[in-house]
Amino acid sequence: MPRDRSPSWGRLAIVLAVQLAILAAIPFRQARARLAGEDVVLESMPVDPLDPLSGYYVALAWRAERDAGPWQGPGDGAWLVIRRNLPAWVGEACLGERPPPEPERIAIRAERTDGGCRIPSAQRFYIPEARRAEVEAAMRETGRTALVDARVDADGNVVLLRLRAGATVVGR
Repeated sequence: MPRDRSPSWGRLAIVLAVQLAILAAIPFRQARARLAGEDVVLESMPVDPLDPLSGYYVALAWRAERDAGPWQGPGDGAWLVIRRNLPAWVGEACLGERPPPEPERIAIRAERTDGGCRIPSAQRFYIPEARRAEVEAAMRETGRTALVDARVDADGNVVLLRLRAGATVVGR
């Protein structure tokens, strides 16, 4: 006599499907930004002058975050508006609502901090263990600053591509 499937198997399948969907959605934003985003260059600033390499990543803070000034409402969100400049894009505003698209400007999805904006998805750049000493020396030579090539998609999601400290380039 064939056995009927237990309802618990159906629930298990639903739970597994939901978990798989969540896991797939996490990297989807960065993958979409990598494939269809606009190239930007951001300048990093020192975060911890004593230990710029915490483990195998560089802790990053962005000059654009600082230059954007205080958060401006209305709205509950946070958008860091950057403007094209050389050698790196510059922060223009930290807004509560996403601004309309403009030429030479991009709005990056951010989070509110004490009076400003922070790009939560771009706070660390992972360094291969074999290149750690080289990157640390290059960052010391450049005054602990670096340029980071990134891409920002139409929804304001950002993915970091390369870190450039002087002549040293580390890419993903």
